[in-house]
Amino acid sequence: MSKWWQLSSWWDPRSVTNPRSYVLYIYFSPNGRINVRTWFWFWLYITLIWYYYFWKLYTVSSSSYYDDFMERCTGTSDYWQSNWESNSAVINCDADYIEYTNPILHQFLLVWILLLYPFCVVSLKRHHDIGYNSNRLLVCVICCILWGLGILIYLYDMTRTLGQRGEPSYDGAMSRSASSFDRAPIANFGEIWDFESREMRTASKWEAENGFVQAIAIYNNLKRKGDVVRVQMNHIKAVKDIFVLRLSELKRKKVDCTGLEIMTEELNEELSSYFNIKNG
Repeated sequence: MSKWWQLSSWWDPRSVTNPRSYVLYIYFSPNGRINVRTWFWFWLYITLIWYYYFWKLYTVSSSSYYDDFMERCTGTSDYWQSNWESNSAVINCDADYIEYTNPILHQFLLVWILLLYPFCVVSLKRHHDIGYNSNRLLVCVICCILWGLGILIYLYDMTRTLGQRGEPSYDGAMSRSASSFDRAPIANFGEIWDFESREMRTASKWEAENGFVQAIAIYNNLKRKGDVVRVQMNHIKAVKDIFVLRLSELKRKKVDCTGLEIMTEELNEELSSYFNIKNG
């Protein structure tokens, strides 16, 4: 059974069955399509993280912050009038400022690099939804660099729609092109959350009715290995209890159960060794 974080659980949109895999699919799988609402919330989360580190860097890089830092460090507001070559205090304070801001700069660059791929993947899914491929995203980047208009093209693309959930729209050709990129079976986070909740309730009902096989199948589909192991152990315990009960009934009827008793002892040893299920 694949776990929710393994590639096979989220790379293909048809394999996504739980919220955790869904988040990995949205940010790291270039396959499939998403609607405007899904794009906006996942894009906003990335943007807020990026903006936080950008604003932190922008603040410490401003001239006003530098002036305040140097005034606090040198103890005078006229530090800039000093002869820097002969004033070691000013030189040391300037070095302290660089030492303080460099980690913030490196932090921002690291975050920007780490968020670049998820940002592109989320954007690519939106381009799939309107019938474009990765070339369209490249056009936006080039236009940003050359003329600064790429952000307008990007936002226009991200907020376009071809109708609700792939229905025919004013642009039939583009709608047919978009259909070639497929779509996740569950379109947004809320729906997949509700799907998992319904499946969990169904699995719990099966467990209560000793439908262990059905419950295990549901948990397998949801990529919940911990629950699979738990139900398997409960299943083994239930079968073991039934076996012990039947053995007791046979012994009450004066049936020779020596062989079965020996097998029971061996079974108890195996259960204790592999599943930590104690006898009794």
